[in-house]
Amino acid sequence: MRLNPDGKQLPVTRAADWRRIITFLLTFAFLQVAASSRGQHINLSLKGVPLSKVFDEISRQSGVSIIYNEDLLKSVGMVSIIAKDLSIEDAISLAVKGKGLKYQVEGKVIYIQKIDVKETSSQSPSNQDQSNDKVTVRGTVKNEKGELIVGATVQVKNSQRVVVTDEKGNFEITDIDDNAILVISNVGMASQEIKIKGITTFNIIMHNKVSTLNEVVVTAFGVERSSKEIGYSTATVKGEDLTKGNTGNLLSGLSGRVSGLNIATQSADMTPQMQVLLRGIRSFSTTSNNQPLFILNGSPLSFGSDQNSANLILDFINNINPNDIDKVTVLKGANATALYGPEGVNGVIIITTKKGQKGKPIINFRSAVTFQRIDYRANKYEQHDYGSGTGQVDQNGNGVFSGTANNGWGPRYNGSLVKIGRPDENGQFQEVTYNHKNDYRQFFNVASTVQNNLSISQGDENSNFYLGMAYNTQRGVLPGDKRNTINAFLAAGRKLGIFEAQYQVNFARELSDLGPENFGPSGPTYIPFSKYKNYTNYEWADNNHYWSDADYQSPYQAIAGDRSHKTQNSAVISLSLTAKPLPWLTIRDNPGIVLANIYSKRTTAPVNFSDWAKQNGGFFRNFDLLARLDEDNLTNSSVNNQLLITTLNKSGDFDFRNLIGNTIDENRYKDVSGQSSGLSIPVYNLAFSAQYPNATERYVLSRRYSFFASSSIGYKQRAFLELTARNDWDSKRAAAGRGKDLYIGGNVSVLMKESVKALQRLSWLSFLQLRGAVTTTANMNIQPFQSERTLETAAYYNYPYTTPSGGGLVGFNYIPGNPNPNLKPEKILSLEGGFAARLFKDFLSINFAWYWQHNNGVITESGTSWLSGSPTIDNLGVLNNTGYEVDLNLNSILKHPNGFDINAGFHIAMNSNKVIKLAPDYNGVYVVSRPGGRDGLMGVVAREGHQAFEYWLYDYKRDAQGRVIIDSSTGYPISDLQTPVYKGTTTPKYVGGLTLNFTYKKFALSTLSEYNIGGQHYFSRAENMTRAGLHVLTEYNGRQSFVFPNSVYLDANGKSIPNTSIKTLDANSFLYNTVANASANFLTNSSFFKVKEVVLNYEQIVKSKTIKKLNIGIYGRNLFNFYAKNNIYGDPQLIKGPGRFDSDPVASNSVYGNNSQGIAPNAGSSNSTPSGVLEYGVILSTNF
Repeated sequence: MRLNPDGKQLPVTRAADWRRIITFLLTFAFLQVAASSRGQHINLSLKGVPLSKVFDEISRQSGVSIIYNEDLLKSVGMVSIIAKDLSIEDAISLAVKGKGLKYQVEGKVIYIQKIDVKETSSQSPSNQDQSNDKVTVRGTVKNEKGELIVGATVQVKNSQRVVVTDEKGNFEITDIDDNAILVISNVGMASQEIKIKGITTFNIIMHNKVSTLNEVVVTAFGVERSSKEIGYSTATVKGEDLTKGNTGNLLSGLSGRVSGLNIATQSADMTPQMQVLLRGIRSFSTTSNNQPLFILNGSPLSFGSDQNSANLILDFINNINPNDIDKVTVLKGANATALYGPEGVNGVIIITTKKGQKGKPIINFRSAVTFQRIDYRANKYEQHDYGSGTGQVDQNGNGVFSGTANNGWGPRYNGSLVKIGRPDENGQFQEVTYNHKNDYRQFFNVASTVQNNLSISQGDENSNFYLGMAYNTQRGVLPGDKRNTINAFLAAGRKLGIFEAQYQVNFARELSDLGPENFGPSGPTYIPFSKYKNYTNYEWADNNHYWSDADYQSPYQAIAGDRSHKTQNSAVISLSLTAKPLPWLTIRDNPGIVLANIYSKRTTAPVNFSDWAKQNGGFFRNFDLLARLDEDNLTNSSVNNQLLITTLNKSGDFDFRNLIGNTIDENRYKDVSGQSSGLSIPVYNLAFSAQYPNATERYVLSRRYSFFASSSIGYKQRAFLELTARNDWDSKRAAAGRGKDLYIGGNVSVLMKESVKALQRLSWLSFLQLRGAVTTTANMNIQPFQSERTLETAAYYNYPYTTPSGGGLVGFNYIPGNPNPNLKPEKILSLEGGFAARLFKDFLSINFAWYWQHNNGVITESGTSWLSGSPTIDNLGVLNNTGYEVDLNLNSILKHPNGFDINAGFHIAMNSNKVIKLAPDYNGVYVVSRPGGRDGLMGVVAREGHQAFEYWLYDYKRDAQGRVIIDSSTGYPISDLQTPVYKGTTTPKYVGGLTLNFTYKKFALSTLSEYNIGGQHYFSRAENMTRAGLHVLTEYNGRQSFVFPNSVYLDANGKSIPNTSIKTLDANSFLYNTVANASANFLTNSSFFKVKEVVLNYEQIVKSKTIKKLNIGIYGRNLFNFYAKNNIYGDPQLIKGPGRFDSDPVASNSVYGNNSQGIAPNAGSSNSTPSGVLEYGVILSTNF
């Protein structure tokens, strides 16, 4: 092991330069632009087939629609064509040559007609047959794979004549003009206009719509608008993309797919802890909530806008079945979400579920099996050469062996037999070979998840129905962990005249049995941990004889005796009632309710020691341990209603859209818990407590109602302006401040090509849009009762008081801290600008956005003592947050007539913030968390003039030149635990993703990669393993004395003298405890590049009466990971290992809280954190 000149650890791994990978992939993508010109070349090899099949193959390869009358082609008979690299027109010419047929090209439609010998050169298909004869037309609509399209709309242009295709993809329209035009459309597909031109039988092939900026976007409160009208940035992810890699939950499916949306999977358990940030942070206090608002079918998934409420909602989100989701729309930043007020200041993620589509019933069954295991490939920090020791050294400087110490300070492995633990009643020791083993890695299971989903859907012109059901069974990485979930989703709607009703019911039930988070094999690698699995029948595995003095029981016994059982029920019920009394007026009311109940019961089994063990088994076996019980019942409910009145009018060149609305929200929170630290017998009921049980109850009720409005005007469908306003009345504010929170904003969109004639002459420019927005809103980081004084029951020693026996008077205390009736929401000013462009016939699309946000009233605790009587919480900070986002999409980079095609997408987002001002009593440093405890010697701060958040660490004492000062008598570096060192940031500066999609006939290969650049991460286990002698750093110089690199000592006058000869007394525990005190040694670069998802699918259309389509896929997640060179620990996004969440998700402000969205996101990893997690599996999907 080497140290750098600053005395810090140098890496021992070789990590690929992910920057080169990104550059290579992008270069490859752009180099294929030239090749795309060959994408329109046609290859044909058909023998003895109908001419219609020739046209269908040309259409499939080229993407154009070829319209012909099947009766006309029947007279041609069978044909054979073999040709290579033909243009579209050459291929058509070859197909009709000598067959009495001609063709006419109009845009992306080619018409095939019979040659009429009487026609003149002035006649053409476009101006013939101008009679008013009435005809009947029939046809079939298919997709480019040849599948029948059910429910496609066929409309006679400029009329009310509309039909839809039936279950066989057929349609028929009678008695229409012979010169009419048909408009064929279907959801997700490019619309077509086809002239009849004397043709009465059609075979129409529709193609998937190329993603454009003219698509309909779901905006605030479910209002649908064309993207060209919107002056802010949004993104839409299709449901099929969320489930492609069978991520198992919504958030994992979204990760890496949206620029500016940073979703980190922070744990290795069955219900992964997630952290979600959209465009960074807007607040930095210990109670700040920076999480986006989630909306499910119009119902806000929210129990409040403060941090505690936000932490509770992500478990709820992860219980939504991704297979029932149609799409997810991300509204980025306050400008896109102004109408949502404070809850939308961090952005909004709108989840839209599936509905029944027109046509025959569709029954889909989908089954998937996923395997998950700990990924040790990036683990390069564990030393495998030394066993356990006393921490002392012999006369040769080598560690002295100890068979009971749980560390790595012993001598080097030599393969001999050694005695470990204490002798048993017969004086016998357990003997093991003194060499490295991988038993500790065999402790964790290969986890499995079996998911079964069934959905049934149908619809017609006036109704829709969808039913989805899912059952998942999981077995965890930690032995004994298991989890089962049941999901049911029902959606139905009906139109009746001017009225329409739609309802959705989503229910999820979760049952889990989890072990403790921090348990696993702990100690040197020569210990045969796998032998201790049968702790009831193997002498050396039971708690009387287990080898370690520090751990009185084996990890297998520990996790079997410490279990947490959880039952969680979640439901969302939403109703949408719409009336359209006038063509320009729509009235909609959306009542909804969100319910969540979590009952958890943690049981800890008693540990009884034999009399012999109590006398001879070491300190921790001196007394028996009683059974423990912790119970908690948490109930949350949110009732909401949204009333919207919209008008849409047109006057000349102007379009007017107006909206007024009202929302009412009521949130209830109730938490009842009871704990007993000792049960008289192991019957897990508080009634059997041997001591007074501790009971707590918390109940919170909050209400908010709001009025909002928006008004937009469009000019010639090329320039759009929208103004918004909202006012809130929130019960969390003091009565005097309610109704004073008015937020206004505006955004503008201009289509430049339609507006500037010079741009219209640029054939390579398809579309150009400029956007801009400005909004004022707020962050309601006010928790209930922060504006009012509240009471709690007094402790026994307070006056007036109660006694344990029940005597005395009931006493109360003020809850610590002084309320602030003048506390205000954090007012935030947001600016945004950007553009969108499509180039080279939509081959390349670009979307750019820049934003700046200013929070001039961050709510923080005051540094003033509550004894002063002044408020202990106030608006005391100012923060700026800025960044930009770039999205690039390349369509058909390399398209070959044989069906091979490549599409690519790339996005990157930069985010940075700066603390502009802090209250004077902070002295320029706001402490988010202090070093010590679980995080080791690491804390987090927000400093004036710097980015939030920075690490609070410690270092060695150094001279003016930065050299390490040593103790001249020991040679050890002197750690400085009095002077904080602030360095690094907890969040990355750049976040992005890369998608590559390859298709070849019935096969599809898709990859999703994700990268973070900048930012740091603290691995607290590195600090602890260094103290224990288990870190590879402790192997430096073969554990022999050495001159500490880049060190000096001080002479009698305090002058620095370079150290060239003073060696450390030893290289064992005393030295490395000092090294570990310099926690700055363990701060690493958190940059990474991950091949996050690889999926290979095969799809087959089955021609049977029962099975219609079969899809088989295999997938892998986190297959390849590349980390920064000084990261020898693994995934910097993981902060905890498998097992339950041992931090209280409600009361704790720790970054380790369950789905914590507040302070210092992803700052550091716990001791249980693995180096990574690898997943792989198979999917089978069938349509009936």
